[in-house]
Amino acid sequence: MNAQGGERTGIAALARGVWDAVVVGAGPAGSTAAFVLARRGRRVLLVDRARFPRAKVCGGCLSARGVAALGAAGFGALECVKAGPRLLEAEIRFGDRRARVPLPGGAVIDRAELDAELAERARGEGAVFVDGTHAALGAVSPLGESVELSHLDERVTVDARVVIAADGLGGSSLRLTPGMGPRVDPRSRMGVGAIVMSGSAGPGEGVVQLNAHEHGYVGLARLSGGRMAIGAALDPSAIRECGGPGVLIGLILESCGARHSPPHLTPDLSGVHWHGTPGLTRERPLPGRGTLLIAGDAAAYVEPFTGEGMTWAIVDGMRQAEAAERTLATGSAVGAVRARVSTHACRAVAGILRRPRAARAALGAIAAFPSLGRLLARVMHGGVHA
Repeated sequence: MNAQGGERTGIAALARGVWDAVVVGAGPAGSTAAFVLARRGRRVLLVDRARFPRAKVCGGCLSARGVAALGAAGFGALECVKAGPRLLEAEIRFGDRRARVPLPGGAVIDRAELDAELAERARGEGAVFVDGTHAALGAVSPLGESVELSHLDERVTVDARVVIAADGLGGSSLRLTPGMGPRVDPRSRMGVGAIVMSGSAGPGEGVVQLNAHEHGYVGLARLSGGRMAIGAALDPSAIRECGGPGVLIGLILESCGARHSPPHLTPDLSGVHWHGTPGLTRERPLPGRGTLLIAGDAAAYVEPFTGEGMTWAIVDGMRQAEAAERTLATGSAVGAVRARVSTHACRAVAGILRRPRAARAALGAIAAFPSLGRLLARVMHGGVHA
């Protein structure tokens, strides 16, 4: 467990005093919220159940709007963003159809490196960060909220004036909270991902290749050091029928010709350890009290395509931090806020890609009229309002 300053300690000391904010989940949303609040002098505890650094299902693409959101939050230039390849365009494939969409100004990043650096930046501003520790929302207390922490065989309860739940799609900190279960789209796909060594295989540097199929899509993006990020959204029923995510991913790449169009050869997928997520498209109700806020994927999520997910999370982390700051400054709960994220474009694209005829027609139109690709890029990355 990493505590303030990096020393290995127990969690008993965390129960001393009242925290201004306990942030559960150290992904982009949670670390952004913790960073913003700690920078304002608030006493912040940032908790994640995983040991850092840890792998996450992610396509590795941070859009230009996402890079701008990091700057707006106050992070400045992150090392993992500066070191990663520049994001230039997306190549979308469906069967034998191809279309290119410009995506300048973004970056291809290793999600584990991004999350670790964001959490470290929050700690640098004074937040206390503990990993390998599970958090569950407890009873409402006169002080605000209580959170039950568990690490190995230790159990403690901490008090906070505000809690921000930012622990991803699963939202495990809210599982025992009545009325806070997510509404999952019955047609939702599940996320699957891995980082593999690719050599010269895969798309060129700065290009995210999106291989689409009626049963899902597979994104490939080249990282530094000869690695490749693979991020996919797949139909659970098709995974079961194929006998595993790796088989379905291989079939999707095969259907798009990715295995037979040098130099865009795909990496060897045999023996890959895949990470998975629950159903992607979901939404959680707003809490009934202003001392509890929900940020990022824990609040709502829709199948992303080219870096929308991380951008949504960063922007929402800022917004929830502002809401928490208003509660802390006024001494009264100002009420939960819903992230200002427009998901209509992603829903529309997801619907088109599920229909072979519509997908081929759309890609044919983009290939024939490049201005449509530029319009799509603006729509897809213009749905987040900081």
